[in-house]
Amino acid sequence: MPSYHFTRKLAPDLAGDNIHANPGIIRTRFHEKMTTDQPRYDLANRIQLHREGTSEDVAEVVRSLTTNQLKTGESVAIDGGMGMQTVC
Repeated sequence: MPSYHFTRKLAPDLAGDNIHANPGIIRTRFHEKMTTDQPRYDLANRIQLHREGTSEDVAEVVRSLTTNQLKTGESVAIDGGMGMQTVC
């Protein structure tokens, strides 16, 4: 997972400036171009929790990452378990 490795490299460089490095994925306009079948397929077959995330889900993770004084270099997936699947 490239963002994980990037985060681990970036975190020590930014720690001296009290900047916490924690990437994530946020729904963008890219997703608006999906067919109606794709989100349905994802919910049924790829997303373990079978529901889409909400802005409140993202906000809770952001709050945790920005208020915890010892957390840095973390990569938190807000993907309903989709990232747990392995590609063979």
